[in-house]
Amino acid sequence: MVMVDGDGTYVPEDVFKLLEPIRSGRAEHVIGNRLINFEKGAFTKLNLVGNKILNFIFRMMYGVELHDILSGYRALTKDVYKSVELKKPGFEIETELTVETLAKGFRIVEVPVRYRRRAGRTKLKPIRDGFRIALTIYELLKRYSPGRYFYFSGMMLVLAGVIVGVKVVLDWFHHVTHYLMATLTALLIIAGLQITILGVLSDFVFRSNAQLRRELMELKRRLNR
Repeated sequence: MVMVDGDGTYVPEDVFKLLEPIRSGRAEHVIGNRLINFEKGAFTKLNLVGNKILNFIFRMMYGVELHDILSGYRALTKDVYKSVELKKPGFEIETELTVETLAKGFRIVEVPVRYRRRAGRTKLKPIRDGFRIALTIYELLKRYSPGRYFYFSGMMLVLAGVIVGVKVVLDWFHHVTHYLMATLTALLIIAGLQITILGVLSDFVFRSNAQLRRELMELKRRLNR
């Protein structure tokens, strides 16, 4: 199945580039990378910078080398679109489709496609939708790697505890004591460390299940040859 935005930004002839990795058995999900070859005016400066930031956040959190997860030009095998569970609305759907594919053990590759200026007005609100997509990237991390989801939560709590603790220590040197803030510091750091430990345990269980899914997928591919 090939999906494509209906705003005239994508070139129909590029569909053969999307289908080639699937036909050759290299992938089950192919994304058309717009950021390599786009027409002048196809992106505003804000949209282009926002795309690169969101893709950087995705690569950092998921450890997967994808550079255009928001592309609306994709090819999917039947196994992929029958397996993924999509619940997000609006512009978050491309992110969810990408994460679901990875979480279910399917292979994704990117191919360069051409990208033209859209016909008509865009419904995209860069700041609002960019924030929603960034939040979706983090929320969906628990589907792909629960361990990393807990790592980030734990680190944020530890960081908050350290920041409050620095305030407590600096004021203590000036003979000002913050008993409640000191207690809060301890609670934040302890909670952050506990969540991080929970992440380690959940990551171990998840990786074992993910490895089993990958082996089953590979066995299925070999049987279908």
